[in-house]
Amino acid sequence: MITEFTNFPKDRNPRIPLPKRGGFLSVQAGQFNYCDPKKDKGPYNSYEVAYFDENDNWGQLPELGESSDGMVYGWIDRKVICDLLESEGFSPSQVEELLPSE
Repeated sequence: MITEFTNFPKDRNPRIPLPKRGGFLSVQAGQFNYCDPKKDKGPYNSYEVAYFDENDNWGQLPELGESSDGMVYGWIDRKVICDLLESEGFSPSQVEELLPSE
C-alpha cells in the first residue's frame, strides 16, 4: 500500500548575506521549525535562526546568546532579527522582503 503524504515542509527561505560581519544568516519559519506560530503561513512572531561564517561553518551570534545545541537558535523574536539585519545595513523594507512570511 502506498501512502500519499500531503504535509511536506515548505521551501527554505534563502540565505541572507551579512555584509558587515561576513557569512550569512539562515532565518526559517514553518511547521517544522522552532518558530511561532508553527505553521507554514505567517505572519511570524519568532524564527529559527542559524549563522554560518564565510567558510560555511556554524557560528555563534553574540546578540542571540547561546544556542541550545551550538548551531540553531529557536524562537528568536522578530524585532531582534529585524534589528540585527538593520545593523548589517539593510533598510526596514529590505528586511521585510528577506524574512519568511508564508
